[in-house]
Amino acid sequence: IEVKKEPARQSDFTTTPLTKEGREYLNGRGISDTTIGKCKVAGKANTLIFNYYKSGGIYSAKYREIGSKGFRREKGTRRGLYNIDSVRGRKEAIICEGEIDALSFHEAGLASVVSVDLGAPGEKDTTTDGKLKCFDECSKELSGIEKFYLAGDADGPGQRLNDAIAKRLGREKCLVVKYPEDCKDANDVLVKHGKDALKACIANAKPIPISG
Repeated sequence: IEVKKEPARQSDFTTTPLTKEGREYLNGRGISDTTIGKCKVAGKANTLIFNYYKSGGIYSAKYREIGSKGFRREKGTRRGLYNIDSVRGRKEAIICEGEIDALSFHEAGLASVVSVDLGAPGEKDTTTDGKLKCFDECSKELSGIEKFYLAGDADGPGQRLNDAIAKRLGREKCLVVKYPEDCKDANDVLVKHGKDALKACIANAKPIPISG
């Protein structure tokens, strides 16, 4: 059930620590308590809460019930990139498709990482514009980045997302991240192959060919 009001104050959001069930779930996906704490993942009952911070304040949030693949968010809240404060003052940034993937890169020691807020475009989406509105809120924070690592999922929607982001940010600034054949995303790599393998995905990212 979506909340109809628009939260206007940080106190409107839940910042309580994860429950034992929430920690165990993320631990099982390779995310340590240290990363959970640094990225301020919150929780309530059997729900993971990914609060969206900017300059230390919360302006949006997403909720995921443990064991479910679906997310919900506060209706009417501002769009933006998850973990945007991590790229302040950096020259490089990783852009991935989901919050848990962002946590996975952080776990591997790659802390300058953000995630889009509504995932990749679906098969029925005729345009990618709606998925990229999250960049509008964070254009200032991204303006000083010289190199972007595009880390969408290894499927059609993920690659379409990578293409759309590259077009928006400038292909000359972007490198595409490839995952091992048995992995669909960053968290898969972390769970199946470990931190060093995820670091290698970034180290081996390839520039996008540019005509001329």
